[in-house]
Amino acid sequence: MIISAARAIADGGTRLEREAGYPHWTAGFMLKGRFELTTRHMLFRVEARGCAIIPPDTPYDLKITRKQDQIWMIFDPREHLLESLIPKGRSVGVRTIRFDDDAIWSDIRDGLEALLRWWSGEPPHLALAENAMEKVLLTACWEDEGQRHDPVDMRIAKVVGHITRHLAEELSVEALASMAGLSASRFAHLFKDHIGVTPMGYLESRRIEQARQLLLGTDLSIQQIAWEIGFANSQH
Repeated sequence: MIISAARAIADGGTRLEREAGYPHWTAGFMLKGRFELTTRHMLFRVEARGCAIIPPDTPYDLKITRKQDQIWMIFDPREHLLESLIPKGRSVGVRTIRFDDDAIWSDIRDGLEALLRWWSGEPPHLALAENAMEKVLLTACWEDEGQRHDPVDMRIAKVVGHITRHLAEELSVEALASMAGLSASRFAHLFKDHIGVTPMGYLESRRIEQARQLLLGTDLSIQQIAWEIGFANSQH
């Protein structure tokens, strides 16, 4: 059942917050712009030709990072739609989808325009508005089945940023885990899940990449570069 729908245009820097306990599903489809949505330590980025579908009882902080033109909807899904929103074997959580296929995106745009047209009528044409909404959401879920989800854990993102800015410093797994507010073992496991390598493996790869850039782009000696990026000596 559709509860509300509208088009929203907002400037970059605008922020929205929602506390836990909100009882309805929401979805936002970006025509232009970009926003970042943070919920339960996870960061989701949605740009033009993308959408976010958010289940009930999901607290979040949303920041518009580039002037947006978005069509959003609030709804309580009927059973057949709910089965698509929560596929078997997947946990309930925020889903972000990008529509790279021009034909699919055209269908999504047509459906969104139809939704707003029927919903904004006087009086609203509820059945037609709901049909348009369900078509858009079912198309999004169908497209989503072939896409991979890689939300960024904010604790890991914070550590990655710190590593990048402090390559020359002595960094340990324990110190980085403390920064993330996690035990060393939990941090190491979570870091590898998100980044694909161990924390120390990532640190070394970033130092090597920085050394490569300095070798190519400066006249610094190998010894100077070693000191610059945190290697104990040029042999290392």
